[in-house]
Amino acid sequence: MNADDTPSTSAAPPAAAPKRPARSVKKAAAARPARKRPSARKSAPAKPGKAAPAPAPGLLDLLASRVAELGDALSTLTGEGARATRDTYEQAAKAARQATNELSGKWKKMDTSKKAQVVAGILAALAAAIATPLALSRRKKKRKG
Repeated sequence: MNADDTPSTSAAPPAAAPKRPARSVKKAAAARPARKRPSARKSAPAKPGKAAPAPAPGLLDLLASRVAELGDALSTLTGEGARATRDTYEQAAKAARQATNELSGKWKKMDTSKKAQVVAGILAALAAAIATPLALSRRKKKRKG
């Protein structure tokens, strides 16, 4: 018979193994300062050299006059761009007003059954526009899941 096969007569549970003390850090590692990571590329020390030559005064005057010319041209283009944008907006607004007036006149001349057909067509188009993204999102969910 093994020791495992014999019934134990003592009521006390077996004694637990003693816990190990926590590992201590070595003194040498604790005293040593943290190592710095080496940089990927060290730059060379600065070398004394000749100072850059100063630009000629005529060159500075030339650059200043060119900058002034470009600034004038830019302000002119900006004004023309704003004017063109305003003109285009006014033309679009005028076309929208004309189309609205034309549709209003046609609507007033329509009989009731024709108006009902137009409204039904608009509602069908809106329903299709709303349903399409919903159907597409459901398809994407089915593909994923």
